[in-house]
Amino acid sequence: MFGRDWKHGLATVVAVNIPSRGRITPHLVADIEPEDGSPRFRAKFSVSFLNDGDMVALTPDVGQRVPVRFTDADHVKLDIKAMKAEDQQARKADLEALDALAEMPVDSPPG
Repeated sequence: MFGRDWKHGLATVVAVNIPSRGRITPHLVADIEPEDGSPRFRAKFSVSFLNDGDMVALTPDVGQRVPVRFTDADHVKLDIKAMKAEDQQARKADLEALDALAEMPVDSPPG
């Protein structure tokens, strides 16, 4: 269980519940699509974040597809490392687009 035998896949979030009190640990229900082509399954799991900033930035919305790691339906985790990498790529692309717009002549149409 310590990093071994974990499989990778994509989860389509079906439901999100964020408790209103105590430690903020979102609970998710998601349809898991294993990367190796094995059958899809539905799982309920909780997400523990190291800090509130990650919780706010990385808690997925219903319908969102997010990377996960799992051993079976009872052991599913968001792949936080992959999510952060995707987020950094998206931010970099946004900044590059902003830089390109800044280099355009006055009165150029936006994006």
